[in-house]
Amino acid sequence: MRVKTKTARIAIDKANIEFNVVLEESSFALEEVYIQAEKPIEERKDTVRIKTRFFADGLESNVGDLLNKLPGVTVDDAGTIKINGTEIDKLLVDGDDLFDKGYRILSKNMSAYPIEEVEILNNYSPNRLLKNIEHSDRVAINLKLDDKYKRIWFGNVSATLGNDSYHELKANLMNFGKKNKYYLLASTNNIGNNLTGDITHLIRPSSSGASENLGNNQRLHNLMRLTPNRPGFDERRNTFNHAKLLSFNAIFNPDENLQIKPIVFFNHDKVDFFRNNVTNVNTSGVNFTNTEDYTLENKKNIAFGKLDINYTLNDLETLESSTRYNQGRFDDSADLIFNGTSTLENLEHQNKLIDQRLNYTNKIDNRKVLLLTGRLINEK
Repeated sequence: MRVKTKTARIAIDKANIEFNVVLEESSFALEEVYIQAEKPIEERKDTVRIKTRFFADGLESNVGDLLNKLPGVTVDDAGTIKINGTEIDKLLVDGDDLFDKGYRILSKNMSAYPIEEVEILNNYSPNRLLKNIEHSDRVAINLKLDDKYKRIWFGNVSATLGNDSYHELKANLMNFGKKNKYYLLASTNNIGNNLTGDITHLIRPSSSGASENLGNNQRLHNLMRLTPNRPGFDERRNTFNHAKLLSFNAIFNPDENLQIKPIVFFNHDKVDFFRNNVTNVNTSGVNFTNTEDYTLENKKNIAFGKLDINYTLNDLETLESSTRYNQGRFDDSADLIFNGTSTLENLEHQNKLIDQRLNYTNKIDNRKVLLLTGRLINEK
């Protein structure tokens, strides 16, 4: 920018000072001007990046609340995440999978404030060597954290206390570093929330056509069980329970070629169900009354452990091992008093599952991959 100056002599002994300035035109060449605006949503190939600060309002209590405000993303009360109507396959934290199919624990409990960006990964494949080779219509979400929340411990505690000793308590503690990640969760409630439902997909992953899910449809089924016929409204409105859950998840990266991922949780729950009926019958001169008092108690204790080891042999070969152990004990008892006559039912059953899977992947070229999978399932 060119500036012209003019110098003039001014007499300060006068009461009024007048000074006339005449502006002169001057032409000059304007240099390049760059206008850069940050986009809230950016799309590159199969990845959509969303800056969370453009959509968050500070009222989000967990990850699910935050994701629910992003365009095209919906999260229901159970923590299930869908993108344009399709449920996601994984929920990652800085590119790492802490919960496998049990991501609902993360969406319902982890705080939203550390999340700086959300990545939607289309055509997702958990095996990097199968990327762009296998046909995949799966979708995953990657939560990218603000740098100030990395490599430090943080968490939250929420407690609710109501009448008649009704309560809900949740505590989270986590640390997401570059090499190691930790997530600890403790929860208890007696307001009807089913904690086991959040981790069912960890114990028994849903079956699909993906190679890593080979054998997921092989399972045993109970021949007998004591369950009530519940009314058609929200299950939490007619469930009296006392649930406890303790979960520990971690990811260790001793070196760039080895990743170890342990998952451990313990769950206890006691659910009571009551039903009282009085039926009056008056037809064709026949009159009688039926009374029914029904009480059912379901107790369960579940211990689950999972250990994943992924080893990169070289740029074209990987070896993956996954060991899953689950043990459950269930005690059910029912008492039906029909017109004064009592009928008692008691059922005790246990379940033990050992599941071992081994994968070897060798990428031959850009169009061919050799994939060998072996799996041993022992369930009683």
